[in-house]
Amino acid sequence: MNGGKNQVCSTILPQVKTFFEFLDRAMEFYGNKDCLGFRKFNEDTGKFDNFFTFQSYKTVFKRKKDIGSGLCKVLNNVQDKFILTLYSPNRAEWILTDLACHSYDIPTTALYDTLGQNASVHILQITKSPIVVCPKDKLLKISTLKKKHPQELKNLSIVVSMDDLKPKEIGNFQEIFNNLGMKLFDLKTVEKLGEETPIPYIPPSPDGLYSICFTSGTTGAPKGAELTHKGLMAGMTFYLSKLEKPKSHLKNGALYSLCFLPLAHIFEKMGSYYCLASGIAIGFPHDNSPLKLLENLRILKPNLLVAVPRLYTKFELALKQYISQNDQLARFVERKLLASKQNQQLLAAEDNLDLYITAELRRLLGFDNMDLLVTGSAPISPQTVFFLKTVLNTNIVQGYGCTETFAGLCLSSKTEPAPFSCGYPGCTVQFRLKDVEEMGYRSSNDDNFEELDEPRGELLIRGSQVFENYFKNKLATKEAIDEKNWYHTGDIAKIDKDGKIHIIDRVKNFFKLAQGEFITPERIENVYLSSCPMLSQMFIHGDSKHDYLVSIIGVEHPFLHKILKHETPIDLNSINKDKKIKKFIVEELNKHVGDKGLHSFEKIHNTYIAHEPLKLENNVITPTLKIRRNIAKKFFAQILQGLYSEGSLIKDGSSNKL
Repeated sequence: MNGGKNQVCSTILPQVKTFFEFLDRAMEFYGNKDCLGFRKFNEDTGKFDNFFTFQSYKTVFKRKKDIGSGLCKVLNNVQDKFILTLYSPNRAEWILTDLACHSYDIPTTALYDTLGQNASVHILQITKSPIVVCPKDKLLKISTLKKKHPQELKNLSIVVSMDDLKPKEIGNFQEIFNNLGMKLFDLKTVEKLGEETPIPYIPPSPDGLYSICFTSGTTGAPKGAELTHKGLMAGMTFYLSKLEKPKSHLKNGALYSLCFLPLAHIFEKMGSYYCLASGIAIGFPHDNSPLKLLENLRILKPNLLVAVPRLYTKFELALKQYISQNDQLARFVERKLLASKQNQQLLAAEDNLDLYITAELRRLLGFDNMDLLVTGSAPISPQTVFFLKTVLNTNIVQGYGCTETFAGLCLSSKTEPAPFSCGYPGCTVQFRLKDVEEMGYRSSNDDNFEELDEPRGELLIRGSQVFENYFKNKLATKEAIDEKNWYHTGDIAKIDKDGKIHIIDRVKNFFKLAQGEFITPERIENVYLSSCPMLSQMFIHGDSKHDYLVSIIGVEHPFLHKILKHETPIDLNSINKDKKIKKFIVEELNKHVGDKGLHSFEKIHNTYIAHEPLKLENNVITPTLKIRRNIAKKFFAQILQGLYSEGSLIKDGSSNKL
């Protein structure tokens, strides 16, 4: 990897400056191997195949050249710079179109449903994007946007359907778009045009714009991080140097991954490009609904999965429910967990039983061949990691990064025990901590600047995989990147004695209670969420008029049933009116965080309980599940006021038992 003394690396091979060049080498190496796969719809049965059909690297690379040539023809002038917009759930055509744009120096951006109409219009307007590539079921949404906002979207003139359009459909849609002054194509036509009149590649330069990735922040309009081709190559250098390739369980050595998280976000996109660079075939679910995830996992049986903590918690819950139905199985799993905790081996006589039970539990999730689980975007419970690693006998690693750093820039080790860190930073970045005095975080002692055992502060990053600008937003860029090129992540980190990074809080997410105590809600929420299996969501609230905290929580019903010992369905409305039950739940939650380092004033005194209180459609969370605190405070104002009117449920120190 290039990079001399005191320098960061920018590429894994000195002669390869862009990911476009790197992928060309990958194609030569993996040519006949499976690359992109999907489940075809069978017109005769009216169902999707119960297997994945894969296209080889050679086929994919021919198709991306044909699609790229066709796009240039459709847009008439390959010299003029334009930005192509992708608007689609995960599917092979998403990757194919993005690869085609790589090959012809066409920057991309992406829309997704949870952005909302205003943000979508903002992105199309600010980028002046002339073309949207989307599935057939998004065509009417695009036409509606154009019809409602003709002036803002005056540059939008072409839409390409990823799905083949039948003659009747072409006629109907063509009339709609003709009336809007737009042209309509399907991808099949664009690809055929490129095949018939190919255009030589237009390789991107390292400093050229690869993509504008818009982040739906917790306040204001989405900001677009400008991501360059050299940054993409640096990001891929991190992945290839830090993320160990999973092991294959197949005779031909084939490896597979399921592309489940949205490709519109950088986390999944980088995970997918790591797979392409490593010869790991990518399977796309026939339906992106979480309800269909297990079905697709069981069919594909992947070796690698990139997901978020909430999904791994669901896996943990499914396994625990299955195990609880068999007393013998439950006793064995309990012994195995205890032996692992004490770093002991099971009895030799149980080895075969262990293999059988592990295989059974892996099959339940479609993890028959699973070797590596990757988690990121939010902290994961160490208990969840320990349980899944032990019961499934698989590896789990946790990463840290953000849109502005091409996702991952730190990654934990497969062998790391709990508590679970984000590991060490990669070779592509430098990092330091900045004191945040108002929140009580320091990286050194004031008196003699002697280093603390575990320095804490805002994490600052710079290096080859860090973005340089927000698109057409100088003010936001200036706020994020200082004069020495340090990117201020806004995340509070601690560095442990081994040099590993732990993300523990967010800058600016704090308020004062009546007696002057500073509260950092995100850190407290993460402690509760990682310690209490019952919780799926949490919003902590307090203010200077009160001396204790209240919360809004989302609960996993099976766990709530268990602690309340209910046989019948639980009525949350009744529970929220029953102070005795609520007090019991609050005490249970506080019991779980008793040894997690929270001060007494950081523990909740009352709560409102719901199944999923923090919903995208209510605008209280972002599409990446970050809480919009000011909006949430207003949205739940009546409930929060009610909790304070009801008062603290635990101040008298007594304990209720059900």
